[in-house]
Amino acid sequence: MSRRGSSGSSQPLPIVESLGEAWRLVLGQPGAWFRALLLPIAIELAVTYGFISLYGPSLARWAAATPQQVDPLIMLRFLGMQLCLLIAYVLFAVSWHRFALLGPAEEPRAVPAVQGRHVRLLLTTVGLSLLPALIVAVPLFLLTLLKIQSAIVLIGVGVLFFALFVRWQLVFPAIALDRRTSFAESWQRTRGNGIRLFWLFLLAVLPPAVLSGLVGNLFAEAQAVFMTSGQLSAGAALGYLVGSLFGYLLIALLVGCLSGAYRRLGG
Repeated sequence: MSRRGSSGSSQPLPIVESLGEAWRLVLGQPGAWFRALLLPIAIELAVTYGFISLYGPSLARWAAATPQQVDPLIMLRFLGMQLCLLIAYVLFAVSWHRFALLGPAEEPRAVPAVQGRHVRLLLTTVGLSLLPALIVAVPLFLLTLLKIQSAIVLIGVGVLFFALFVRWQLVFPAIALDRRTSFAESWQRTRGNGIRLFWLFLLAVLPPAVLSGLVGNLFAEAQAVFMTSGQLSAGAALGYLVGSLFGYLLIALLVGCLSGAYRRLGG
């Protein structure tokens, strides 16, 4: 359980120690990480290949088109692809949260059984992505009506979005453990640690993101050909595979850091 001072705020979250734990969980248990990502990465690669092979040559034209010029059926298929990618993420996140918090008793399986916790995490992920955006959109809309475009005001709105998004994150490990933690409880438990959580997540993301970008440049040309022709080459396939592996390394580090924060802040 977390220790709280007289002000009710949590003790400072140890950033370096939390990062170290997240990295050790991946590097010390590569087999568990591989089993956890096996099905999600298969889903991700399959839907990415399917969508690009069908619509890749048209993507550049759609990017420049107005919403009225885009075929609604194709847009629905694109949203379906995004849903599949989100499902893949949820499968991995639930497995890795439980492994990080419950240990070897909950070692990830190559094909996990889908349960209520997966559905709740999926719905909460969608909601937590949309709710802060809606909360931020209201003041932005009012500012637009009033023709106010002050940089300070816009920064303030951005800080509001950041605060909501970061400090509500503890609901995710709770859902993975079949526990109930409300947004209000997450807000209270992260009191005094919002900035530390931000730096923790940022430092977890940076190494795999930078490495992914550097390695991805090696396959950029082959992937560009695939995007324009719809014909998959070995180089493009390897590029997508490597990119997905780096992506799930990034997710594993984020989930590991978040699980550690949940445990330290009263989970």
